[in-house]
Amino acid sequence: MKPNEILADEKTFRAIAAGDLQAYKRYCDLSFEVLRMVANRFARNEALGALVMESFYEQLWEERNELADIADPADYAMSKVCQLAMKALREARRLNMMIEDADSPEAKARQEVVERIERKVKAAGARLSANHREILDMGWRQEYSYQQIAVIKGMKLETVKRYYRQAVRIIESEPDTPE
Repeated sequence: MKPNEILADEKTFRAIAAGDLQAYKRYCDLSFEVLRMVANRFARNEALGALVMESFYEQLWEERNELADIADPADYAMSKVCQLAMKALREARRLNMMIEDADSPEAKARQEVVERIERKVKAAGARLSANHREILDMGWRQEYSYQQIAVIKGMKLETVKRYYRQAVRIIESEPDTPE
């Protein structure tokens, strides 16, 4: 069977839907070149195209139960690869924007505030109990909510809030120290 034929073969899709691992492997082997060209073309990058292909074949096997109902397997495969490529492009763009944003003046100002607070936390370290430091770290650095901290630590919600407020008061009472 040729690559283009395997893409349109409904019997192969039904066999994959039934859990036939050999049919799945044959489909992967024969369809790879055609779908890789589509993925690379849409993703505009071979590395991103490779990730798209990996994702496509994983999803194909995970969602195999739904394949028996597909009327046009070739259309399904092509559109799924295109969708995954577009999703990968959006994610890459989002990451690039985050990287560019990291160099912005606002990001630098946020980083200065974080560094100032970290210096204050370090200076107040001796005045904070281990519980205060741990709750503060979970809330500030790990971004857990009060409820999540209470569940993780096995404490009452009000106790967590009190510890957090006490830790913040202790830190705020520390004078600003230059680097």
